[in-house]
Amino acid sequence: MSAFDEIAAILHPMPEPGGVDPEVCSNVCHEVDAARKETAFNLEAAWDAEPEENEPLLSAIASAPRPPLLKRRRG
Repeated sequence: MSAFDEIAAILHPMPEPGGVDPEVCSNVCHEVDAARKETAFNLEAAWDAEPEENEPLLSAIASAPRPPLLKRRRG
């Protein structure tokens, strides 16, 4: 697993066991997997384009969703 894949896994966690209706769990897991692959690809592409400007972990942190409390304070 590359650093890009690991960061994508942090940004797009798989659902907790029992946290998703069993009827849709497979679809949710496929969606999470697709999101991980897209994120990892985008992080790696940005790194390849300009590694000094696009450090993957910092890019991921900057684009990660913020909890509602932080949104209210900043926005």
